Amino acid sequence: MGNIYNSFSSWLTGKGLGGYLDSQGQLANGTSQAFFSREYTAWVKHVIKAYTADIIDHFGLPSNTKLTLVSINQNNPSGLPIIRGLTPAQVDYFFNGTSDFTWQTCGRKPVTHTRYYSNEFNVGGTGDTTPPAAPIVALANDTGSSGADLITSDGTLVVTPAEAGGTIQYSTDG
Repeated sequence: MGNIYNSFSSWLTGKGLGGYLDSQGQLANGTSQAFFSREYTAWVKHVIKAYTADIIDHFGLPSNTKLTLVSINQNNPSGLPIIRGLTPAQVDYFFNGTSDFTWQTCGRKPVTHTRYYSNEFNVGGTGDTTPPAAPIVALANDTGSSGADLITSDGTLVVTPAEAGGTIQYSTDG
């Protein structure tokens, strides 16, 4: 979410939740990006909640209109909050009184931020697509009354063919 230099100047002058940014809109010494993001997002949500009724009146929307804060995306270059029920231009106009006001992203370096689960990359090479051979498992010693009853007091198993580096886990009752 961008800093609003005119309307929300308290972020720069140290009033309210201010004091986290220096006069150039960069993070002040000792302020972490995570802390700033959390505090600023909470503050913007509070501001938007407080102004919801005024937005409805200002745009002459029906009294039963429900406006919902959908997103505050600090990685969005425009910095505009997304409010369900309003266009970005209406949000911009309401907070600034003009349609040509610029929202700025503060405390961020000019790079693209992505989540690890959405990144795609080619690691090169060829993956092993051959499944391992199915092992054959048998009792090493059938200690039951018959050689075919599959009852044993010795839990030793013989596994063939076992792949090098493979691990087999099992338990016995008894």
